[in-house]
Amino acid sequence: MLTAILTAWLIAAAPLPPGVSLRAETTHFRVYGSDAVATAAERLAPEAEGRLDAVCQRLGACHVLSGKVDVFVAEDPEAFAASLPPGSPMAEWASGVAFPAERRVVLRAHGSALFSFLQTFDHELAHVLLHGLAGGNPYPRWVTEGLAIWASGEGLMERLASANRAAVLGNLLPFDELDRRFPNKGPNVEIAYAQSALFVHTLVGRFGAGALPQVLREVGRGARFDDAFEARFGGAPDSLGDLWSRDLERDSSPLMLFQDGSAFWVLMTLLFVYAAWRQQRDRQRQMEAMDGPEQDPAALAAFEELETQRREGEAPTLH
Repeated sequence: MLTAILTAWLIAAAPLPPGVSLRAETTHFRVYGSDAVATAAERLAPEAEGRLDAVCQRLGACHVLSGKVDVFVAEDPEAFAASLPPGSPMAEWASGVAFPAERRVVLRAHGSALFSFLQTFDHELAHVLLHGLAGGNPYPRWVTEGLAIWASGEGLMERLASANRAAVLGNLLPFDELDRRFPNKGPNVEIAYAQSALFVHTLVGRFGAGALPQVLREVGRGARFDDAFEARFGGAPDSLGDLWSRDLERDSSPLMLFQDGSAFWVLMTLLFVYAAWRQQRDRQRQMEAMDGPEQDPAALAAFEELETQRREGEAPTLH
């Protein structure tokens, strides 16, 4: 308890980044930002309490938030980095980051290509709540990422496409690896988030929305995560996760590879070439059929007229 009080005091006493000031304060949040993000900060403030209520209800964690969450809204990568606690690593692709023990959330004002500003707020807020639900005790990263995606209502189609591509190519990550070293850069980042989201959605679908949060409550009471998970789901987390991965590999279709933009255009090019070849072949056969001693000059003239109309974009007149 003393540690928590000291941590909160140190955060409150820490100097703000240059140009950043308190923009709004609510029951559970303090929102900070520069003049450049005043609009985004002011838009978040009236939404924050309602979104907290929605996310915490979904996680069964409305009782865990003690004290206020400091939310920093950043206008660019430099401001984003300046809002992180000293010594924190920064991922260039991240649109938001949470420091649950410090009750700090940092957001890019414009979100990302995939997620809106408010969706990112919900996601990072879920991390803070889950940390409180587990009493600050350790549990796998795939659990917090999967539950945050689920609780914030992020769409699954992009995640499903990523996981299917990885499954078809044999690139799914072992769940013990997701536990030990969750990737923060490179192509495995997308796969790790996709696996986490889809496996958690599978568990929610089969065992109910409260099953995983209940495991974290047991962790908060001092249980080991693996023991609490196995007691609730009937198997070790790594074993069930890898079994799910094998099922996904078995059921995934190679057609999912073509959801990638570059692969799609390669496929379209091949189809175009094939269609042109078929058209040329059919025209050649028609011409060959008209050659010979019984060739009808009127029929040949009519065919050539149709070909001219086709080339010039005119609609053929057929009776």
